[in-house]
Amino acid sequence: MPHWLKVVNCVNPLGYEVDALRGLLIGTPADLWLDLGVLVAAAVAMTGVGSVLLGRLVR
Repeated sequence: MPHWLKVVNCVNPLGYEVDALRGLLIGTPADLWLDLGVLVAAAVAMTGVGSVLLGRLVR
């Protein structure tokens, strides 16, 4: 994988979701707490961004 794609993968929450699902379904080693933490943080961040943008949309 090219270096720039590795960087994108480190900040992409979908990669953490896939890692957690792979660990739960297939049994490959996965850091489930890290994956869960990143997914919760991404959900909280996107909820905040959505609330700010919704306020702008209503105006």
